[in-house]
Amino acid sequence: MKEKVILHELTDRILNIKPTYVVEIQGKLREMMGNDDICLKVNLSKDTITIFSKEDSKKQYGYVFLNSLCPSYNYIGFEDEICSKITNALINILKTYSNHSAKGLLTPLDGGSNLMAGIYHAMSQADKDGYVYVTVSWENQIKQAPDNFDAMLKTEITNIAKKQNWKDIDEKKIWRTTNK
Repeated sequence: MKEKVILHELTDRILNIKPTYVVEIQGKLREMMGNDDICLKVNLSKDTITIFSKEDSKKQYGYVFLNSLCPSYNYIGFEDEICSKITNALINILKTYSNHSAKGLLTPLDGGSNLMAGIYHAMSQADKDGYVYVTVSWENQIKQAPDNFDAMLKTEITNIAKKQNWKDIDEKKIWRTTNK
């Protein structure tokens, strides 16, 4: 399953070549709140941003309507006070951006479009033999704590597998079966 997670992360990085404003804002919010559990998800069609838990993506800290910067606390999974602090901090960060619409937040930091710099554009530039060369930057997003690395890695892999609706594989059972 570890290989599947790594391939998922790498594929995402290939398709989403450039970091976007929402990634920058998420970093600022995590730093400001001292909480690495905070994740942001932009909904382009609704022009909203959801603040959810990295540990349990079904739990939300809040929801912000980007056109008015109004918060909503429906479906929150944490204490009201924490959700309010995090949501208000996000709104204050968003106010510092001239374009805090969903489309603006999904724009790459250096401008332009991900489609023009991503894999699809590179593929359209293939040479006469059909070859194309692409350099992809990638880093493993799993943080390492030496004391409990194995348990943390299993938790992270399980979370990604659940989000992707992958079947959980009992690697110990497979190891015993294949090594008899």
